[in-house]
Amino acid sequence: MKFFCKYCSIEWDLKTFDAIQDVQETQCYVTLKGVSHHLKVKWPRGEINAEE
Repeated sequence: MKFFCKYCSIEWDLKTFDAIQDVQETQCYVTLKGVSHHLKVKWPRGEINAEE
């Protein structure tokens, strides 16, 4: 699944929860010292269909 940091917008393609945790424990490059990456899911456009 693809993720991106809400602060620096770097994208990752992560497969496991351990990989997600490793990235989220890493300091973000564009924030104050001590602030870690905050990952959000990157949804491809047109792939989410609302149920009718």
